[in-house]
Amino acid sequence: AGIKALGASLPGVVARPDDMDARGEALFGAYMSGQSILAGVCLHHAAAHVLGGSFGIPHAIAHTLALPHTIAYNRDSIPAAMAVLTGALDCDDGPQGLFDLSKRLGIDMALASHGFDRSMIDKAVSILMDHPFPNPKPLERNALAGMFENMIDGKRPD
Repeated sequence: AGIKALGASLPGVVARPDDMDARGEALFGAYMSGQSILAGVCLHHAAAHVLGGSFGIPHAIAHTLALPHTIAYNRDSIPAAMAVLTGALDCDDGPQGLFDLSKRLGIDMALASHGFDRSMIDKAVSILMDHPFPNPKPLERNALAGMFENMIDGKRPD
């Protein structure tokens, strides 16, 4: 419900900041999305906190940039969630739908534009690997490095 509300409302909020209906729907989406943290966190939350806590990437940007890529990382391990995501965003691929929505909202999705470069990848991956957390798919060093490579360049998740 949160993703569906945000996906539907945010373009209207950006296009018409005074649209109180769109803002209300976005607020509902933010609330519902915030409630999801009660179920626990995994790679997305960990990656965003590594970006912010260790590399100074602003909190909201870290989460925005990490979300499509971390969901893509877990895609094959969460088919039911992928079906819900693609339905909520009315798209063929959930991670790509999230990425595309962010781009439509005018967000620069290249992590390099926000102060993170290739020299930081090994440290970021090591932090993730050294601090275990629950995740639907086991963490793999090379796959995580590839995820950060794609984020640096602002590539759409594959």
